[in-house]
Amino acid sequence: MMLSAPTLRRLTALAALSAAAAAQAGDIYRWVDESGRTHMADTVPERYRRTAKHLDGRKYELSEADKEAANGARERARAAHAEAEARRSASENQQAAQAPEGRAGEKPGRQSDASGSECDRLWREYYASQACFGPWQTTPEAYARCKQTVSPAQRCGPSSFSPSDARR
Repeated sequence: MMLSAPTLRRLTALAALSAAAAAQAGDIYRWVDESGRTHMADTVPERYRRTAKHLDGRKYELSEADKEAANGARERARAAHAEAEARRSASENQQAAQAPEGRAGEKPGRQSDASGSECDRLWREYYASQACFGPWQTTPEAYARCKQTVSPAQRCGPSSFSPSDARR
């Protein structure tokens, strides 16, 4: 019996898919390198093949019930995050509506405190961090002595004062 070319291609593709599925639940090897680090993979470098231990990869696969539980937990976490973001946004909007009118050019919704706006405080912290890191550059001493602070430019826009004003 002679198989047609399309049938032969389908059978070859089916065999390849079956082999891929079997390899997916395949073997895992565990070995320790000369630095004492443990590695796990489906292939082992040549120099560790004698010491590598074979593990059954199927025991590490999740059951359908475990997968469903994980998906449910992920969805609950997403919902809780969305709810928290909605509460935070509503709170910020309420505070912005209750805040007294700010200085000219100040971004709407900034929270004011005794020393100015929240963004002014963030800019002061940023400039203080830059001044501290200046003499030390990126040495380990700098990270021991200085607080690393990210620029608030993306959140707050440009600073309303100069770095020298921030030191006051």
